[in-house]
Amino acid sequence: MHPNRYRGPAMSVEPKDIIALLRAEIQKAGSVTAWANNASIDRAVVSATLHHKRSIPKRLIRALGLRSALSMADEFRLLEARDIRRLVRTEVAEAGSQSAWARKTGIPRPDINKVMQGKKPPSKKMIDALGLHVVFVSAKDAK
Repeated sequence: MHPNRYRGPAMSVEPKDIIALLRAEIQKAGSVTAWANNASIDRAVVSATLHHKRSIPKRLIRALGLRSALSMADEFRLLEARDIRRLVRTEVAEAGSQSAWARKTGIPRPDINKVMQGKKPPSKKMIDALGLHVVFVSAKDAK
């Protein structure tokens, strides 16, 4: 079996599911301030996230014991950065050039180049173009 093959329960979740988990954890801690202090996250960030005034930061996802990862649409295989670069290179080769794939997908060519070089993570648009999905898994199970 491939070393990155994930055996635990990976699932695609909506932000509302993460907010629900956050609310449950805050209730266990007794208050937003108590949970934020315990997680070493600014209380204002937690509150803004709870009230949908900002996106969910990665550090909050990690504090909830989750890990975001990219997965192939047809299987639960967690992908590493090199896997994503390999997929982008394959798509670019099939299109003929970075410029051709940029025109086909609407992704700026410099962004494609930066992802291929490992200097930038893929954008939501690129993730969609590659047929990938963001999933959240328990951080302890993802290793």
